[in-house]
Amino acid sequence: MFKFLCKCSKIVAYEKSCSISISTIQKYHLIQLSPLSSSSKKDSKDSILNAKIDENPHLLTVNYLIKSCGLSEKTAISASKIVNFETPDRPDSVLAVFRKQGFTDSEVSSIISGYPKVLLCRPQKTLLPKIEFFQSVGFSNADISKLLSFRGLIARSLETQIIPSFNVLKDLFTSEQDLVCPITRCPDILTRSFQSLMIANIEILREAGVPEPSILHLLKNQPRLLVRPSHMLKESAEKLEKMGLNPQDGCFARCLWRMASMDRRIWREKMAVYERWGCSEHEVLEAFMKHASFMAISTGKIMDVMDFLVLKMGHDPSVILRAPFIVTLSVKKNIVPRCAVYEVILNKGLMKKNVSLSTLLACPEKIFLKKFVECFEKEAAHLLKIYRDLKLKK
Repeated sequence: MFKFLCKCSKIVAYEKSCSISISTIQKYHLIQLSPLSSSSKKDSKDSILNAKIDENPHLLTVNYLIKSCGLSEKTAISASKIVNFETPDRPDSVLAVFRKQGFTDSEVSSIISGYPKVLLCRPQKTLLPKIEFFQSVGFSNADISKLLSFRGLIARSLETQIIPSFNVLKDLFTSEQDLVCPITRCPDILTRSFQSLMIANIEILREAGVPEPSILHLLKNQPRLLVRPSHMLKESAEKLEKMGLNPQDGCFARCLWRMASMDRRIWREKMAVYERWGCSEHEVLEAFMKHASFMAISTGKIMDVMDFLVLKMGHDPSVILRAPFIVTLSVKKNIVPRCAVYEVILNKGLMKKNVSLSTLLACPEKIFLKKFVECFEKEAAHLLKIYRDLKLKK
């Protein structure tokens, strides 16, 4: 009996040393031999490509997405959770349409990454007519790839949805080419629900007195503003008017876009940051009306700019708000290098007249180098090195 037990224990020990174990809930449930098999040392990509299809029902799809569609392994795995097929017949026919229409490999990959279900659509009935329509009205293949990667467009009817929506938008512009930018930026406007909302918002702007060219500028460059809830747009327009901004002014539309696209809580947080530096609400609002992007900067960036210019350089916060574009500049690439060069010039007495902060930071690179660096080459040869070193510093 004792011999029998010993024999059994040796068998069990041997089986444990050679046991076949399944790796901890791996995505593809690949069988690994441990500790003897060298396959456990291979990376996940090799494992995926070499595993047996019958051990993973999604493997055919993943391999196809990687090899035929140019997707990365990570993207292919993610896409296989959305679309799966047993044979490549339908996907092959979809890819054939794209290639025949002149789409590049990167454009095709972009479409499939954004909307994997395109591989299962009916290529001749659903896909090709949409491609041909957009090509006929002036969209490039690069533009069309952005549209088709939008998750809802392929499923929309060309005849009853896309073309009628396109014609409504076309009536607002002078040419079809003007529609390329707003539609690629916001494909939602080709859907009925968003289009009705957009038209309602355009009416709100007209009633507020915003000129037609300004409305069209918003529609062309910031179409998402016009598909926001109408009450939010109206509220923002009324707030700007209370601030004293005339709807007829060109900056009204720019300020409206920034204000309407920003959460009220975030707006209050940014206002509080400026007030913390001693700026009044009136000064902040005036700066916003001068340069709408002034309030689009993150609170962290605002703190960085104010910290450097106020605490380290000694500038008054009101000076910065009178030239609000300064807050939008890069601290590391623009503000710090230029201020450092100017400080050297002043310390050496090379410049008799003080230069305003806005002039120092706003001038183009070539003019800055000519006016503040190259002209002092004899007196301060190291200025260019200081400037370049600071610009390259991470």
